[in-house]
Amino acid sequence: MPDALSKSFAVVVHHYRSPRDYAVSVERTGEMLLKNIGLFTDGFAGEARLLMGLFATEAQAWALANQLKRSRTMLHALLQTPKHPTRPERLTSTD
Repeated sequence: MPDALSKSFAVVVHHYRSPRDYAVSVERTGEMLLKNIGLFTDGFAGEARLLMGLFATEAQAWALANQLKRSRTMLHALLQTPKHPTRPERLTSTD
């Protein structure tokens, strides 16, 4: 494995169910690749994972991971908010 890959960091999305329901992790690229190769050669199909980016430093990788987490949280909050604000009920007199 090239030295650059073994020293880089990967941002990975896994357990994806929807744009507001997924996990994000930062992993050493070399370790992730070795794990995936091991699973493949043993005949296992690993969990579905989406590689979002490769970075030279862990800080750069965490910057993207945190941005993805903020986007997920914001989208979740937006989808929980009613489209139209509820109006207070009018009090009507029966006189």
